[in-house]
Amino acid sequence: TSTTQSTRYASSQDLVNLVRHKVNSSGVTTSFTYPLQLLLGGSNFQGQFVTPVELNRVDARRILFAGGNDLYESLDRGDTMTGLGLNQTVEAAVYGGTSSSVDNLDLIWAIANPSSVPKVYIRTSGGGAPAQTTGTPGTVPLRDITVDPADWHKAYVVNQSGQVYST
Repeated sequence: TSTTQSTRYASSQDLVNLVRHKVNSSGVTTSFTYPLQLLLGGSNFQGQFVTPVELNRVDARRILFAGGNDLYESLDRGDTMTGLGLNQTVEAAVYGGTSSSVDNLDLIWAIANPSSVPKVYIRTSGGGAPAQTTGTPGTVPLRDITVDPADWHKAYVVNQSGQVYST
């Protein structure tokens, strides 16, 4: 993608008919394709009604899909994906980050609420599923997560009551 065009993704519910558009600086689609979403490993993808999708903040060719049954990682713009083995519904995630001007392509922060118990997960390197953090951000289910753009070590979560917790 250059400065005169961008890549945009769209789908219908449950991540059905995912489409990747190339859009010029006037906002006009110049081409589109339907990524194959070929599963390379893990359980079959089950979309959520509104499936969270996160582009990697360092390399936009990498995408994280938060399925209803697992977290899936694509290294090639959605053409293939691999289940990471978290084996639960993820509400929101952050993919990729920077700290001290060093990029981390493999970073994943994710939140889930199994049995309405809020949990935060992190992967700082390599592949595979993120691990649960030791701290628990209260007892109210979590809604969203973000990180400081200059330091991925600083994460912020908000729960369904609007309370914000930070690392």
